[in-house]
Amino acid sequence: MPTAPSISHERRWETGISESIKPYVNAFRFCTILPIQYRETELAGEFNVSRTPIRRVLQRLHFEGLVDIRNGVGTVVTDIDLKTMKEVYDLRMYLSELIAELSPREITKDHLQAMEVLLERTKTMYDQRDSAAYGRLCNELHEVLISLIGSVPLREITDNLYYRSARIWITYLPNLNWNEIISDQELETSEMIAAMKHNDLRGVVQVRRFYLHCILSRISDYLKSSGSFRVSTISPKHNSDIDVKRERSS
Repeated sequence: MPTAPSISHERRWETGISESIKPYVNAFRFCTILPIQYRETELAGEFNVSRTPIRRVLQRLHFEGLVDIRNGVGTVVTDIDLKTMKEVYDLRMYLSELIAELSPREITKDHLQAMEVLLERTKTMYDQRDSAAYGRLCNELHEVLISLIGSVPLREITDNLYYRSARIWITYLPNLNWNEIISDQELETSEMIAAMKHNDLRGVVQVRRFYLHCILSRISDYLKSSGSFRVSTISPKHNSDIDVKRERSS
């Protein structure tokens, strides 16, 4: 007779399901500003588990502010207003500097290899306007970066803030210049690689901070041109010592 899984095993199992669901929540798979409904039975069938662990996973995501559980409706992806999004991005920029301070992990060849693969994929995206593919690229870059965070609380907070804000950013893509977005992505990745080759984690996070600021600036410029509410941004601190030229493609 098989033994029941231990509580710690169940928690790791549920964490795995939670991490698998987060890209859905991020709206990268569905690419829509409308709430996406998830029902326990549908998710349980997709992950081939009972409804009980799915319910606990959804409750965890609800606690993290990523979904809203509504009786009689199901689970819907939460939305955030522009003011909250700006505040989340500001916090992400501030916290990014702590990555190099709180138990940072060593940059390895695996990190470099993963980044170089992402860079090559980015270069192929100029001629294909695919928001879902771009979203997956952002997710994978995020995963590389949080793998460098040694502090468990900082890693969890950084991960949560990423998923809370990035799914809103993706909805603005149809209104922005696609080639400029991909150019920013290519430059960010290449500058991070340059810093990693010098084992400069501080340089990596300063690059990240700068391009988070760029995202807010692009949204702010769009809203200003369309007559909507302007999202003010905090000034970035970019590492001028990284020897990579930043040239915007016209």
